[in-house]
Amino acid sequence: MDIVAVGELLVDIIGQTISENLGDVRTFERFQGGSPANFAANMARLGNASALIACVGNENLGKYLVQSVKKTGVICDYIAVEPVAPTTIVLVSRTTGTPDFIAYRTADRMILPSHIPNNVLQKTQFYHTTCFALSQEPAQSSIVDGARRAAQLDCKLSIDVNYAPSIWGDRDEARRVIAEYCSHGAFVKMSLDDIVRLFDDPALDEQTAIATFHN
Repeated sequence: MDIVAVGELLVDIIGQTISENLGDVRTFERFQGGSPANFAANMARLGNASALIACVGNENLGKYLVQSVKKTGVICDYIAVEPVAPTTIVLVSRTTGTPDFIAYRTADRMILPSHIPNNVLQKTQFYHTTCFALSQEPAQSSIVDGARRAAQLDCKLSIDVNYAPSIWGDRDEARRVIAEYCSHGAFVKMSLDDIVRLFDDPALDEQTAIATFHN
């Protein structure tokens, strides 16, 4: 297996008209969402053997998500079904600027250490996650523990630093957890907007932002 992506698999409910905020949206459409799921799908389309470790609710939205990801060629054997918490939903406005969104976090954060078994890590080359996935427990501890075990098994790590204050309000905790994850030697994908939000400093230029992140 080339890649294991670990983290959020969710339903994006996206506004169908251009609106600056969700309060103005009248109609929405359902889509499969979640950065790790989309990453795994893109890697599969490029010919890589990709698997997704995630958690969905035990209802029809969860079934819809699993079916949608399977159609992309991603291995879905490790997607857990949460018996109590419903599938995570994110409402997103359609806008020409930064979209307004509200995340209803439920099943996506219920990833447990047992969902990330060593026998999967032993046969993969890359272990990937996101800030969104790391932002809440028990997924946070489970994913960081998985990263530690993956590194011990000579698996390379990567992370999408898709930080947003509305998802992870405690910046100090976010920086600490990201640093712990990256301490195992991770490739980092981030935008300047991501790092400005993470360090809460709009004056950061690109080079300073990269140096600040590494420090």
